[in-house]
Amino acid sequence: MQTFDKISSSLISRIKQQLSHEFPEVSNVRVDQIEGNRRSLIVWLAQRDLERNKTRKSPYYKKHLRSVATKYGIKISEFTRFLATQIDDNDVKQAEIKDKLQELIYSSEFTKYNQIFDEFRFNLGLRALLINLIYPFESRFSDIGGFKKRIGSAQREESSGSTASWRTGDGSKLCRAEFYLWVSTIITKKESSIDSFVITKLKNFYQERKAKFSTNPEDYIQRREKGILDKMLTLMEELVRKSNDKDHLIKFYELKQLALQEQAEKPIIPSQKNEKFGILIINQAIGYASRLLYRRFRDTLK
Repeated sequence: MQTFDKISSSLISRIKQQLSHEFPEVSNVRVDQIEGNRRSLIVWLAQRDLERNKTRKSPYYKKHLRSVATKYGIKISEFTRFLATQIDDNDVKQAEIKDKLQELIYSSEFTKYNQIFDEFRFNLGLRALLINLIYPFESRFSDIGGFKKRIGSAQREESSGSTASWRTGDGSKLCRAEFYLWVSTIITKKESSIDSFVITKLKNFYQERKAKFSTNPEDYIQRREKGILDKMLTLMEELVRKSNDKDHLIKFYELKQLALQEQAEKPIIPSQKNEKFGILIINQAIGYASRLLYRRFRDTLK
């Protein structure tokens, strides 16, 4: 689906450039998909509107007659109509694939999976990705670690100087991107009467994290970074102790004190507060959602 979207997006950008000269009144019109995932303006440009409605012409027909471009003798070029045909062909094919995918995803074999997905309000694309990655859940995952890694939610933070990033290891980046969009469009919104118990929990989790940051962003970020440093130092200490080398152990403690002191004195750059928090809070919401999802699968399917 993403391939179709990328192709259509580049074609739409190009066709809008054409229309700025050939039909300027619609060059900035949103090209929304309607009626079976087809776009009314694109269908008209491709001269396929009469195929869809034989009783009346598209409203773009009269609008084009009144266009300033028409008054100056500028016509819709064959190249523009070719671009429109390519976009419409993509839309038709994508609609066919979605119909087949929906039939497959909602087959009786995945009834229990969809019951869980309904609680999380996952869309068709995310359901398809998850089923592809985790089916059959019963025989693939013995612990939550493997599950989170598989779906791309087992991230680790990597900080260097003034930058911070999160690595997802070998998990599905596509699935993680879909989770990111899901959090942004569902979990960050205000509570609704149609929210499930799971969605309500996730929204409360998100708002609690947001409130903690808003109260004292510097303290929240520093405590988060100190927690990461502490975990790293604990792992290093275990390795040094296993070596049974006293000199190495003494040297490690010296470096540990320097690292803790440097971390405590490290300033938080104001411009990074919201950036760090935005990434951090969504990552935490994805991680929490993954834990809830794993538990629901474990309790339902095992």
